[in-house]
Amino acid sequence: MNYFRDLTKTEAFAAYGAKVKNPLNEYSAIADDGSVVLECWTHLIDDKRPDGVWRYEVRDLTSWSNLHGKNLLRDHLEYAANENKPIRLVLATPKAGAKPAVAGKDGTKISKTISTREERIGRLISINDDGFVVDFGKVS
Repeated sequence: MNYFRDLTKTEAFAAYGAKVKNPLNEYSAIADDGSVVLECWTHLIDDKRPDGVWRYEVRDLTSWSNLHGKNLLRDHLEYAANENKPIRLVLATPKAGAKPAVAGKDGTKISKTISTREERIGRLISINDDGFVVDFGKVS
């Protein structure tokens, strides 16, 4: 993990052995080891839970305008659940402390830094038409 410079989205996914075919329009990919790599906005992560688990919850999936990215993400999350595959974390952190609404917007226009968190492994908790929940636990 590199804390000293910003990564590109492509570099962050590659750190897990995954490749996004279209970095502008895709939020997830399947890594060489079969795990799912997921780009998550830091301001949507609840990292204050007493169990130490980071919960990423999206409740506005129906308003996402990027149908390709949304459908691919849904397919990848369902694959992770059906095949019992872990979910790896790529973090998108808005610059200047902003907490932008990202649904229905072009996320490429939001100034952000990209990083990885190899010490966190996720699993899908729930998914439906409105959104999904992934919990990222710390690896011992």
